[in-house]
Amino acid sequence: MSMPSDNQTSHLQGLRRQADILERIARGIPLPETLERLALMIESEGGEIRCGICVVDPNHGIVTGSFGPNLPTSFSRSLLGVDLKESAAGPCASAACKRETITVENIAADTRWIGTPWRDNCLEHGFQRCQSSPIMDSTGRIIGTFAVYFRRSDGRRSYPELSETAAHLASIAIERDRDEAALRDSKERLQLAVEGADLGTWDWNLRNDKLHWSDRCKRMFGIPSETKMTYQRFLAAVHPDDREHVDRVTQDSLRNRTTCSLEFRCVWPDHTVRWIAIIGKGSYSRDSASPLFMRGVTIDITERKQAQMLAAESVQRFRFLGDALPEKIFTATPDGEIDYLNDRWSAYTGVSLQEVLRLGWRGFVHPDDLEEKVNRWSHAIRTGAPFEFEHRFRRADGAYRWHLSRAQPMRRSDGTVSMWVGSNTDVDDLKRAQFDLRESEGRGRLAMEAAGLGFWDWDIGKTVKWSPEHNRMLGIPPEIQEGSFELFINHIHPEDRDIVMRALERAKEQRMDFEAEFRSTGNDGSIRWLSGHGRAYYDEQTGRPVRMIGVMRDITERKKSEVRLRANQEELRAALAAAELAREQAEAAAHAKDQFLAVLSHELRTPLTPVLMAVSAIGVQKSLPADVREALNMIQRNIKIEARLIEDLLDLTRITRNKVQLYLEPVDLHVALEQAMETCRSDIETKKQRVHSNLAAQNSRVNGDFARLQQVFWNLVKNAVKFTGEGGEIFIQSYNKDSQIFVAVSDTGVGIVPEVMSRIFNPFEQGEPGSVRQFGGLGLGLAISKATMEAHHGTLTARSKGRNQGATFTVGLAIVR
Repeated sequence: MSMPSDNQTSHLQGLRRQADILERIARGIPLPETLERLALMIESEGGEIRCGICVVDPNHGIVTGSFGPNLPTSFSRSLLGVDLKESAAGPCASAACKRETITVENIAADTRWIGTPWRDNCLEHGFQRCQSSPIMDSTGRIIGTFAVYFRRSDGRRSYPELSETAAHLASIAIERDRDEAALRDSKERLQLAVEGADLGTWDWNLRNDKLHWSDRCKRMFGIPSETKMTYQRFLAAVHPDDREHVDRVTQDSLRNRTTCSLEFRCVWPDHTVRWIAIIGKGSYSRDSASPLFMRGVTIDITERKQAQMLAAESVQRFRFLGDALPEKIFTATPDGEIDYLNDRWSAYTGVSLQEVLRLGWRGFVHPDDLEEKVNRWSHAIRTGAPFEFEHRFRRADGAYRWHLSRAQPMRRSDGTVSMWVGSNTDVDDLKRAQFDLRESEGRGRLAMEAAGLGFWDWDIGKTVKWSPEHNRMLGIPPEIQEGSFELFINHIHPEDRDIVMRALERAKEQRMDFEAEFRSTGNDGSIRWLSGHGRAYYDEQTGRPVRMIGVMRDITERKKSEVRLRANQEELRAALAAAELAREQAEAAAHAKDQFLAVLSHELRTPLTPVLMAVSAIGVQKSLPADVREALNMIQRNIKIEARLIEDLLDLTRITRNKVQLYLEPVDLHVALEQAMETCRSDIETKKQRVHSNLAAQNSRVNGDFARLQQVFWNLVKNAVKFTGEGGEIFIQSYNKDSQIFVAVSDTGVGIVPEVMSRIFNPFEQGEPGSVRQFGGLGLGLAISKATMEAHHGTLTARSKGRNQGATFTVGLAIVR
């Protein structure tokens, strides 16, 4: 018996390792552990190689897991979240897109992934060569990739068979893991559905009569959870009056192989009665006609049953109330068939309710009104709109009286009609009252004429009647009290006749009031403005307009007032235009002033530069007498002051012309503040002032222009020094609040009076009279500082208790983290 060769031994070892992986998959070892074991198996086949397996979401192509026990941790983590649909992400993505193995012989020289994180990570960890293979599931979807990384690029070994085997094993493991996850998810969803629906479950083994009930099922029957259940124990919990029915339906369903559906009462040990619904079905073997199991669910329907009983009681209560009401009440089905009448119908018609239902309301409606009522009722049933109609209805003595019939639809929660509820009300007395009301209209006409209103009554299609005041307004002779519609129209100004005609037609067709303003022409040629208002009345049978009644008012004086008002408005608009022109001229003058300041500042600064250079050149001579050197220093200081004033003028010009440029970057506000204080140090020492600094802000970094912010703080500190006497005190503090930093500069100086505080930030503002002579300056520093802070989206505020009470200026800016 010959010994196996090295190749055979290696092959057997490979098979054993594969069998180990398959066994792990079958035993349900967690997926990460299985994939790492698989990677180690492949690495054991070769020398300087490292293996990695990526798990991919097949629906989105995103890497959701990366496993490689011997790969650098940072390398594996960098693959998480990579989109493998983008082939530029690396060879794994390319392998997934092309669905084939991709080999990179020299990562450093390969041009396909230059500049990508994958290439940089490989070179950083010493990987010079790689081979990537797609992992596909049984349906052909990409669910992962398998990659082999080589430390050296001089070898040309590849592992196509091992890569194929590894991809296959990884596919089995990933699919198995996802199938188990889907199964767990399905079970959890089912459990949630059962719990959400508050269902109890049960399983009845018919061979040994063991009945397994869930705890929820036992709670529905009031049975303790530890109770052993049988079919007889179940029947014992059923209400005695329902027990025989429940047993018969259950046995019939098993015998006929049908679904068992029951609603019955159960009795708890404390004699509480609950309603239960059960649905179950038997399970049968192929070779036996006898059932093996019966499984199903239970649900407590007590509340539903109580609601049904309450609904039945509500119907009885409605019918009782209906019989007690004096009106004739009815209900109808959604299709309009009457299904209930109260007792008043029988009393009014003189026949029994059964006879009224048999004849229907059609047998009692006046023949002249029947067709229109049928049409309107049919329209209401078809559209679901409320029904209302006046018609004549026959009484028991045969007399017809006017009735108002109404019906409202009752709707279900889905916007459909469940029933109609209506009434039939005797309104004959009201109709007679309406007739009496029309008789009294004549008296009302007198009242309107006394109020200066003209009255008109148009019997549409026939004649128009009008009052004397109406005649006067239209220029119709007073003796003509009635005329044709054409006579009325002919006395309207020709240009306004179409307006009046359209308004009348609109009022008739759309059942709206007639309103119009128009001119009339008298026989003497005079023109008057009139306002007409009227309302149409309609035939109850046909719905056509038959009459229009209205009034007319003389509005000539009002129209004249409107003309005068329009003239005044034109004058006002002209005045506003003149004011706007003046504003534009003022803005042009201000712009010209800004330009003048800019040119003036430039022309003033130009000659200062050579003077300052000459003074500096003379000052370096060591042989200068002391008094001459002191004079030169004085000249140099004043030239710098003059240059600062000119620079302030230029800054003001830039601000007013919105030309300020900021160079924003993260800066430390404390540094800008300290450098500004250092600039003022000599002045502070000269005046022997004491500075108290408390820079307590923990975060002092802002996004700003360092030079501009330093200029703001220099202005604030300089002012504090200037306006504080010798030996005075200056307080500087910083603090954080609401994601901002605030810097406050306070002094014990001359203070600011209230009347000056409101204009302290205006250009050229120098406080109280006499301050210029005492302190000097142009009054531009605070205006420039205010504008600079606003350009930084920050704030600069001032406060003072008054004269000789000192002042505090506070800067506020948003901090950057």
